[in-house]
Amino acid sequence: MGNKFFLTAAALCLAMIPGAAFTADDRDPFVPYSASQGSSIAAPSAEGDDTMHAQMNFPVASYRLVGIVIAPKESLAVVRGKDGRDYFLTKGDKLGKENGVVEEIKREGITVRIGESTVDMMVSNKMENAHETAQ
Repeated sequence: MGNKFFLTAAALCLAMIPGAAFTADDRDPFVPYSASQGSSIAAPSAEGDDTMHAQMNFPVASYRLVGIVIAPKESLAVVRGKDGRDYFLTKGDKLGKENGVVEEIKREGITVRIGESTVDMMVSNKMENAHETAQ
């Protein structure tokens, strides 16, 4: 009985919050976002261009590689932008204003190709897997 009362009271409170209910004017959550609907896919950034993906707002050199996950099928790199956000990258992902492309992800770091040149980013807080070092 106590749970029913609590759930009923919670539902009534939520119903009284403006904007909590779905109305016909709201975007259908099951319809994909598209530029034709006037939506922006990129999240706004304090310093960067709001029209592109946030991981491309700053120069490649301003990102810091904070972690790498090596996996048999696809490895993952975690970079931190100067906006303080972390971005997860896989091979082939774009990074930076210069349209850099993640070319390689290895234990020591990643290689980003910018045109004809490459930039190597090394992991800044390296930590080994205890299971691997014991073997």
